[in-house]
Amino acid sequence: MGHLEEKTVIVTGAARGLGRAYAESAAAEGAHVVLTDVLERVEETADEVRRSHAQPGREVSAHVGTVTDPGFCDSLVEATEQRYGRVDALINNAGLYLEGRFWDLDPAQVERLVTVNVLGAMFMGRAVGASMVKRGAGAILNISSGASFGYPMVSAYSASKGAVASMTYSWALDALDRGIRVNAMSPVANTAMTATTEFQSKVVSDAPEPSAMAPLATYLISDAAAGITGQFFRFNGRDLHVVAHPGVKEPVVTRDSWTFDVLAEVIDGRLSRSLERIGVWQAVPPRLAEATEV
Repeated sequence: MGHLEEKTVIVTGAARGLGRAYAESAAAEGAHVVLTDVLERVEETADEVRRSHAQPGREVSAHVGTVTDPGFCDSLVEATEQRYGRVDALINNAGLYLEGRFWDLDPAQVERLVTVNVLGAMFMGRAVGASMVKRGAGAILNISSGASFGYPMVSAYSASKGAVASMTYSWALDALDRGIRVNAMSPVANTAMTATTEFQSKVVSDAPEPSAMAPLATYLISDAAAGITGQFFRFNGRDLHVVAHPGVKEPVVTRDSWTFDVLAEVIDGRLSRSLERIGVWQAVPPRLAEATEV
Protein backbone atom coordinates (compact mmCIF):
# COMPACT_ATOMS: atom_id res chain seq x y z
CA MET A 1 0.00 0.00 0.00
CA GLY A 2 1.34 3.41 -0.98
CA HIS A 3 1.13 6.50 1.19
CA LEU A 4 -1.27 8.14 -1.31
CA GLU A 5 -3.31 5.03 -2.11
CA GLU A 6 -6.45 5.86 -4.11
CA LYS A 7 -6.01 9.61 -3.67
CA THR A 8 -6.21 12.06 -6.57
CA VAL A 9 -3.44 14.64 -6.80
CA ILE A 10 -3.13 17.64 -9.13
CA VAL A 11 0.40 18.90 -9.83
CA THR A 12 0.89 22.20 -11.66
CA GLY A 13 4.02 23.04 -13.64
CA ALA A 14 4.49 19.30 -14.04
CA ALA A 15 6.10 19.00 -17.48
CA ARG A 16 9.62 18.85 -16.09
CA GLY A 17 11.84 19.53 -13.11
CA LEU A 18 10.36 19.64 -9.63
CA GLY A 19 6.77 19.34 -10.85
CA ARG A 20 7.58 16.16 -12.69
CA ALA A 21 9.40 14.77 -9.65
CA TYR A 22 6.37 15.46 -7.43
CA ALA A 23 4.10 13.75 -9.96
CA GLU A 24 6.37 10.71 -10.18
CA SER A 25 6.44 10.34 -6.41
CA ALA A 26 2.66 10.70 -6.07
CA ALA A 27 2.09 8.09 -8.78
CA ALA A 28 4.56 5.68 -7.16
CA GLU A 29 2.71 6.07 -3.85
CA GLY A 30 -0.59 4.92 -5.34
CA ALA A 31 -2.33 8.13 -6.39
CA HIS A 32 -4.21 9.06 -9.51
CA VAL A 33 -2.15 12.00 -10.75
CA VAL A 34 -3.25 14.91 -12.92
CA LEU A 35 -0.37 16.83 -14.47
CA THR A 36 -0.87 20.30 -15.88
CA ASP A 37 1.49 22.73 -17.56
CA VAL A 38 1.51 25.44 -20.20
CA LEU A 39 4.02 23.28 -22.11
CA GLU A 40 2.51 20.68 -24.42
CA ARG A 41 5.27 18.28 -23.46
CA VAL A 42 3.32 17.66 -20.23
CA GLU A 43 1.34 15.05 -22.17
CA GLU A 44 4.55 13.18 -23.00
CA THR A 45 5.64 13.51 -19.37
CA ALA A 46 2.33 12.05 -18.20
CA ASP A 47 2.83 9.05 -20.50
CA GLU A 48 6.31 8.50 -19.09
CA VAL A 49 5.13 8.82 -15.50
CA ARG A 50 2.30 6.37 -16.21
CA ARG A 51 4.65 3.78 -17.70
CA SER A 52 7.43 4.08 -15.13
CA HIS A 53 5.81 5.04 -11.83
CA ALA A 54 2.05 4.48 -11.68
CA GLN A 55 0.72 1.65 -9.55
CA PRO A 56 -1.63 -0.96 -11.11
CA GLY A 57 -5.11 0.43 -11.55
CA ARG A 58 -3.99 4.02 -11.10
CA GLU A 59 -4.23 6.65 -13.83
CA VAL A 60 -1.98 9.52 -14.87
CA SER A 61 -3.51 12.21 -17.07
CA ALA A 62 -2.42 15.57 -18.47
CA HIS A 63 -4.04 18.91 -19.25
CA VAL A 64 -2.32 21.68 -21.22
CA GLY A 65 -3.20 25.18 -20.04
CA THR A 66 -2.14 28.10 -17.91
CA VAL A 67 -2.96 28.56 -14.24
CA THR A 68 -3.16 32.31 -14.92
CA ASP A 69 -6.59 31.65 -16.47
CA PRO A 70 -9.19 31.16 -13.71
CA GLY A 71 -11.48 29.48 -16.24
CA PHE A 72 -8.84 26.87 -17.01
CA CYS A 73 -8.30 26.21 -13.29
CA ASP A 74 -12.04 25.72 -12.76
CA SER A 75 -12.36 23.42 -15.77
CA LEU A 76 -9.34 21.38 -14.66
CA VAL A 77 -10.87 20.76 -11.25
CA GLU A 78 -14.25 19.92 -12.79
CA ALA A 79 -12.63 17.46 -15.22
CA THR A 80 -10.69 15.86 -12.38
CA GLU A 81 -13.84 15.46 -10.28
CA GLN A 82 -15.72 13.94 -13.20
CA ARG A 83 -12.95 11.46 -13.94
CA TYR A 84 -11.81 10.51 -10.44
CA GLY A 85 -14.63 11.66 -8.18
CA ARG A 86 -12.70 14.19 -6.11
CA VAL A 87 -9.48 16.17 -5.64
CA ASP A 88 -7.58 15.07 -2.56
CA ALA A 89 -4.46 17.19 -2.95
CA LEU A 90 -2.91 20.01 -4.93
CA ILE A 91 0.80 20.64 -5.35
CA ASN A 92 0.82 24.29 -6.42
CA ASN A 93 4.18 24.26 -8.19
CA ALA A 94 3.91 26.26 -11.46
CA GLY A 95 6.25 29.22 -11.51
CA LEU A 96 8.73 31.40 -13.36
CA TYR A 97 12.18 32.67 -12.38
CA LEU A 98 13.84 36.00 -13.13
CA GLU A 99 17.24 37.47 -12.30
CA GLY A 100 18.44 41.06 -12.25
CA ARG A 101 19.04 44.03 -9.98
CA PHE A 102 15.66 45.57 -9.17
CA TRP A 103 16.46 48.80 -11.04
CA ASP A 104 17.31 46.88 -14.23
CA LEU A 105 14.26 44.61 -14.44
CA ASP A 106 12.01 44.61 -17.49
CA PRO A 107 8.49 45.58 -16.29
CA ALA A 108 6.88 43.17 -18.75
CA GLN A 109 8.92 40.26 -17.42
CA VAL A 110 8.13 41.23 -13.83
CA GLU A 111 4.42 41.39 -14.59
CA ARG A 112 4.49 37.97 -16.26
CA LEU A 113 6.36 36.43 -13.32
CA VAL A 114 3.98 37.85 -10.73
CA THR A 115 0.98 36.78 -12.79
CA VAL A 116 2.17 33.17 -12.90
CA ASN A 117 3.76 32.83 -9.46
CA VAL A 118 1.17 34.73 -7.43
CA LEU A 119 -2.10 34.98 -9.34
CA GLY A 120 -1.66 31.54 -10.89
CA ALA A 121 -1.17 29.99 -7.46
CA MET A 122 -4.18 31.90 -6.13
CA PHE A 123 -6.45 30.92 -9.01
CA MET A 124 -5.50 27.25 -8.76
CA GLY A 125 -5.89 27.26 -4.98
CA ARG A 126 -9.27 28.95 -5.28
CA ALA A 127 -10.57 26.33 -7.70
CA VAL A 128 -9.27 23.38 -5.70
CA GLY A 129 -10.27 24.93 -2.37
CA ALA A 130 -13.89 25.31 -3.46
CA SER A 131 -13.95 21.62 -4.34
CA MET A 132 -12.33 20.55 -1.08
CA VAL A 133 -14.68 22.66 1.06
CA LYS A 134 -17.65 20.73 -0.35
CA ARG A 135 -16.11 17.46 0.86
CA GLY A 136 -14.62 18.85 4.04
CA ALA A 137 -11.21 17.36 3.31
CA GLY A 138 -8.05 17.97 1.32
CA ALA A 139 -4.42 19.06 1.36
CA ILE A 140 -2.73 21.90 -0.51
CA LEU A 141 1.03 22.28 -0.78
CA ASN A 142 2.28 25.62 -2.09
CA ILE A 143 5.82 25.73 -3.43
CA SER A 144 7.58 28.79 -2.08
CA SER A 145 11.31 29.52 -1.88
CA GLY A 146 14.02 30.52 0.55
CA ALA A 147 14.44 33.50 -1.76
CA SER A 148 11.44 34.93 0.09
CA PHE A 149 13.79 35.59 3.03
CA GLY A 150 15.63 38.11 0.86
CA TYR A 151 18.13 37.12 -1.82
CA PRO A 152 20.35 39.17 -4.15
CA MET A 153 19.54 39.40 -7.87
CA VAL A 154 16.06 37.88 -7.59
CA SER A 155 13.86 40.56 -6.01
CA ALA A 156 10.83 39.93 -8.24
CA TYR A 157 11.03 36.18 -7.71
CA SER A 158 11.62 36.71 -3.98
CA ALA A 159 8.57 38.94 -3.72
CA SER A 160 6.37 36.44 -5.54
CA LYS A 161 7.48 33.56 -3.32
CA GLY A 162 7.01 35.70 -0.22
CA ALA A 163 3.44 36.23 -1.38
CA VAL A 164 3.04 32.45 -1.71
CA ALA A 165 4.23 32.00 1.89
CA SER A 166 1.82 34.67 3.14
CA MET A 167 -1.13 33.18 1.27
CA THR A 168 -0.26 29.79 2.78
CA TYR A 169 -0.65 31.13 6.32
CA SER A 170 -3.91 32.88 5.44
CA TRP A 171 -5.39 29.91 3.57
CA ALA A 172 -4.55 27.66 6.50
CA LEU A 173 -6.52 29.98 8.81
CA ASP A 174 -9.44 30.16 6.38
CA ALA A 175 -9.59 26.38 6.19
CA LEU A 176 -8.75 25.53 9.78
CA ASP A 177 -12.27 24.30 10.56
CA ARG A 178 -12.99 22.88 7.09
CA GLY A 179 -10.80 19.79 7.14
CA ILE A 180 -8.33 21.27 4.66
CA ARG A 181 -4.61 21.51 5.40
CA VAL A 182 -2.41 24.10 3.67
CA ASN A 183 1.37 24.07 3.92
CA ALA A 184 4.34 25.40 1.97
CA MET A 185 7.79 24.10 1.19
CA SER A 186 10.98 25.61 -0.14
CA PRO A 187 12.88 23.05 -2.22
CA VAL A 188 16.55 23.48 -3.08
CA ALA A 189 17.33 21.59 -6.27
CA ASN A 190 19.22 21.92 -9.52
CA THR A 191 16.57 22.35 -12.22
CA ALA A 192 16.27 23.52 -15.81
CA MET A 193 14.69 26.74 -14.53
CA THR A 194 17.95 27.89 -12.96
CA ALA A 195 20.53 25.95 -14.97
CA THR A 196 20.91 28.63 -17.64
CA THR A 197 20.87 31.64 -15.29
CA GLU A 198 23.98 33.67 -14.56
CA PHE A 199 23.62 33.90 -10.78
CA GLN A 200 21.46 31.07 -9.46
CA SER A 201 23.17 28.35 -11.51
CA LYS A 202 26.32 28.94 -9.42
CA VAL A 203 24.38 28.87 -6.15
CA VAL A 204 22.61 25.55 -6.84
CA SER A 205 25.34 23.87 -8.86
CA ASP A 206 25.90 21.30 -6.09
CA ALA A 207 22.24 21.01 -5.13
CA PRO A 208 20.47 17.62 -5.41
CA GLU A 209 18.25 16.55 -8.27
CA PRO A 210 14.51 17.33 -8.12
CA SER A 211 13.69 13.75 -7.12
CA ALA A 212 15.35 14.36 -3.75
CA MET A 213 12.67 16.95 -2.92
CA ALA A 214 9.70 14.72 -3.74
CA PRO A 215 9.48 12.71 -0.49
CA LEU A 216 8.73 15.85 1.54
CA ALA A 217 6.01 16.94 -0.88
CA THR A 218 4.47 13.47 -0.78
CA TYR A 219 4.54 13.42 3.01
CA LEU A 220 2.89 16.83 3.37
CA ILE A 221 -0.08 15.89 1.19
CA SER A 222 -0.48 12.47 2.77
CA ASP A 223 -2.64 11.45 5.72
CA ALA A 224 0.58 10.95 7.70
CA ALA A 225 0.77 14.75 7.94
CA ALA A 226 -2.71 15.06 9.47
CA GLY A 227 -2.80 17.96 11.92
CA ILE A 228 0.04 19.83 10.21
CA THR A 229 -1.18 23.04 8.60
CA GLY A 230 -0.01 26.61 8.10
CA GLN A 231 3.64 25.51 8.14
CA PHE A 232 6.55 26.39 5.85
CA PHE A 233 9.31 23.79 5.50
CA ARG A 234 12.70 24.40 3.90
CA PHE A 235 14.56 21.38 2.56
CA ASN A 236 17.80 20.99 0.62
CA GLY A 237 17.96 17.20 0.53
CA ARG A 238 20.03 17.10 3.71
CA ASP A 239 18.81 19.79 6.09
CA LEU A 240 15.12 20.08 6.97
CA HIS A 241 13.72 22.90 9.07
CA VAL A 242 10.54 24.81 9.77
CA VAL A 243 10.58 28.47 8.76
CA ALA A 244 9.50 30.97 11.42
CA HIS A 245 6.44 33.05 10.63
CA PRO A 246 6.80 36.82 10.41
CA GLY A 247 5.81 38.54 13.62
CA VAL A 248 6.40 41.46 15.97
CA LYS A 249 9.80 41.47 17.64
CA GLU A 250 10.33 42.56 21.24
CA PRO A 251 10.71 45.07 22.74
CA VAL A 252 7.53 46.97 21.87
CA VAL A 253 7.99 50.62 22.79
CA THR A 254 4.80 52.46 23.73
CA ARG A 255 4.31 56.23 23.88
CA ASP A 256 1.17 58.36 24.09
CA SER A 257 2.50 60.51 21.27
CA TRP A 258 5.39 60.35 18.84
CA THR A 259 7.47 63.04 17.20
CA PHE A 260 10.37 62.80 14.78
CA ASP A 261 12.88 63.39 17.59
CA VAL A 262 11.30 60.78 19.88
CA LEU A 263 11.23 58.23 17.05
CA ALA A 264 14.88 58.89 16.31
CA GLU A 265 15.80 58.53 19.99
CA VAL A 266 13.94 55.22 20.40
CA ILE A 267 15.13 53.64 17.16
CA ASP A 268 18.72 54.73 17.82
CA GLY A 269 18.42 53.58 21.42
CA ARG A 270 16.14 50.80 22.64
CA LEU A 271 15.41 49.38 19.19
CA SER A 272 18.89 49.67 17.71
CA ARG A 273 19.87 46.15 18.75
CA SER A 274 16.54 44.81 17.47
CA LEU A 275 17.29 45.71 13.86
CA GLU A 276 17.29 42.58 11.70
CA ARG A 277 20.07 41.07 9.67
CA ILE A 278 19.19 41.08 5.99
CA GLY A 279 18.13 38.13 3.86
CA VAL A 280 19.13 34.52 3.61
CA TRP A 281 22.81 35.43 3.99
CA GLN A 282 22.17 37.49 7.16
CA ALA A 283 23.95 40.62 6.00
CA VAL A 284 24.44 43.17 8.79
CA PRO A 285 23.06 46.69 8.22
CA PRO A 286 25.53 49.41 9.30
CA ARG A 287 23.36 50.73 12.15
CA LEU A 288 23.08 47.27 13.69
CA ALA A 289 26.83 46.81 13.42
CA GLU A 290 27.33 50.11 15.25
CA ALA A 291 24.89 49.15 18.01
CA THR A 292 26.55 45.77 18.50
CA GLU A 293 30.01 47.32 18.81
CA VAL A 294 28.91 49.69 21.57
